[in-house]
Amino acid sequence: MNNLANIIVDIIRQCTRQPIGEDALNPQADLRNDLGIDSLGMLMLFERIGSEFNIDPVLLSDNASAIRSYGDLLAQIADGQRSAAAQD
Repeated sequence: MNNLANIIVDIIRQCTRQPIGEDALNPQADLRNDLGIDSLGMLMLFERIGSEFNIDPVLLSDNASAIRSYGDLLAQIADGQRSAAAQD
């Protein structure tokens, strides 16, 4: 895994109550069902992702219904980083 992926995996591991193996982290992995992130964990995830990648956590929270899988999360991070760069 590259450094970006390592950071994201570490954040996800902090936001779930169950151990996550490397094989569980594929783009189709459902954040709630496969990775065990509950609603409070999702808020924590958005806050930590926002802080780490300089993305407004409200933007992530507003798009929560579209962020169901690990792949969706990666796409939202990429979109958030592009938006932040465009505003600079």
